[in-house]
Amino acid sequence: MPLKQIVFLMATAMFVPTAWVMGYTMRFVEKALLVGLLVVNTVDIDITIMNQPLYRGTTLGYEFGLVDAMGMALMAIRLTAPRWQGRPLQWFPRGSWVLLLYTLTGLPSLLLSVNLNYGMFEVWKFVRGLMCFWLFANIIESPKDFKLIIYAIIASSVITTMKVLYDRYGLGMH
Repeated sequence: MPLKQIVFLMATAMFVPTAWVMGYTMRFVEKALLVGLLVVNTVDIDITIMNQPLYRGTTLGYEFGLVDAMGMALMAIRLTAPRWQGRPLQWFPRGSWVLLLYTLTGLPSLLLSVNLNYGMFEVWKFVRGLMCFWLFANIIESPKDFKLIIYAIIASSVITTMKVLYDRYGLGMH
């Protein structure tokens, strides 16, 4: 395993428990992680494990990044924090059947792929999406939280637009 992957995984191993402890005690940190989960999705802060540079799909390996670390910390907060005790956990929230069905439609790519890993690269993205959906469905509980998520989506859209404009006109990529 290359050194950069080891360093990234060690940093993640330190980030998740730290974010969990901070989110466990401070609701602000929980909300910051929730917003960060959306905003960081627009910026590629991740590392590709089992890199396959010759694969011509949407990913070149198993991506693991800051979004996944934030998701793990939020999941730990949701399962253990005292403010969530007594509130039922929705294992299959409304609408999850659509995402589960969509994930199941991606499973045949495992059978059709030349290399089993190539199909798993895509299925891994589905699983990451399911994790984000589950977190949002279980953490958003008021109109104020929903408003915060809308602002995070707007921020993500602005960041993406700025990146595209910079690539197009600043770097000349077409």
